[in-house]
Amino acid sequence: MNMILSGNDSHRSDHALNAYNTCPSCDWRTLEIFYEQKAIPIDSCRLLSSRSEARGFPRGVLRLGFCRSCGFIWNTAFDPSVQDSSSSYQEIQGFSPRFKRYVRRIAQRLIEKYKLHGKSLFEIGCGQGDFLSLMCQLGENHGIGIDPNFVEKKTEAKANRRITILKDYFSESHRRLIGDFVICRHTLEHIQPVRDFLCILRRSLKDRFDVTVFFEVPDSTRILREGAFWDMYYEHCSYFTCGSLARLFRRVGFEVLELALDFENQYILLEARPSNTIRQVPHKLEEQPVELAQVVKNLQNNFRDEIADWGKILEPVRNDGQRAVLWGSGAKSAAFLNALRM
Repeated sequence: MNMILSGNDSHRSDHALNAYNTCPSCDWRTLEIFYEQKAIPIDSCRLLSSRSEARGFPRGVLRLGFCRSCGFIWNTAFDPSVQDSSSSYQEIQGFSPRFKRYVRRIAQRLIEKYKLHGKSLFEIGCGQGDFLSLMCQLGENHGIGIDPNFVEKKTEAKANRRITILKDYFSESHRRLIGDFVICRHTLEHIQPVRDFLCILRRSLKDRFDVTVFFEVPDSTRILREGAFWDMYYEHCSYFTCGSLARLFRRVGFEVLELALDFENQYILLEARPSNTIRQVPHKLEEQPVELAQVVKNLQNNFRDEIADWGKILEPVRNDGQRAVLWGSGAKSAAFLNALRM
């Protein structure tokens, strides 16, 4: 879900092309570049019509910076202007029965916990509206979603009269649409100026201290510790850990109510509310930047070892003219094969 901040100077491509030399989360001006991978596809979820189109697909640079002040990680070489919101973008995971069970469990938990029955929901980066539609069906709610990649003809959610989806980027002009509960799933990692984005949301909520926001992002700690190079994408320009995510929300005026890991610890789930008196009490899952610094230090060796091990497995297959099949994977496959130069 390529939600790029709109209506703010930090969205301009000229600014992006100069690279982010200060932390987009806390404005710390000393960054540590710790990993670089060149010539990676600028999108991992784009469907292309031919082999030649795929081979000629635009590529960019993944140059990861680490902030020792807040623990945030970001692609300092990211250029939002190359991202394309079109019908060929395919991020849907709803064909997996296991993932559908996970999403349904999350929806039911949120509805029960926050008594979301007959309420007005607002989702930023709603994709084709599947989760918003589910939340509205299960709780008899009404919802408004916003996403520049929305394609009406592709989605079944359009049949749900309880929801309305706008093909647009989120900005302060949409504040009047925000209802009783805000959802933002797998979107924040696509936004480089994360603090600016959350400041827009916080200003939009003003003194509505009863509105809860729910965010879901990939957990980068697992990626770093496991050397999971197949989970590193150009379009994922921001990488969060439990600590860096919670600190960011408190920094812009939210009180973190809940912080959890789910889906086999692949995803961070955060629930928060606007507050003028933020309690700076860390959650038990929050690591400190100094702890993450050691994990970052080991990253290059972890990635190098993983890539070398997989290369040894697949090299005989390639040398013998055989074919290897990567089953049940989309973006991960693209990142995996590109890193191995297969």
